[in-house]
Amino acid sequence: MPLDARRALRRPGRPRQVRKRRDLLLWHNVRIHLDTVEGLGEFIELEAVVSPDDPEEISRRRIDELLKSLGIHELVGPSYSDLLGFS
Repeated sequence: MPLDARRALRRPGRPRQVRKRRDLLLWHNVRIHLDTVEGLGEFIELEAVVSPDDPEEISRRRIDELLKSLGIHELVGPSYSDLLGFS
């Protein structure tokens, strides 16, 4: 690791990692990540694994169905580290 990177990681008050707890559920080809992130709160991440058996169109429909069923209207784009101001 370059010396500048090591120094940046050692700066006081700057966390080195995002602390989270993740529970993982699976529905068809969709991974449902239930995250509790220290300093941010609770999040749900949906990840569809596209394959010949589960093409993109079907995967997108499944994600949309889950979003609607769970009443999720607000999507968050940045990473947890960006939200915490680590980047």
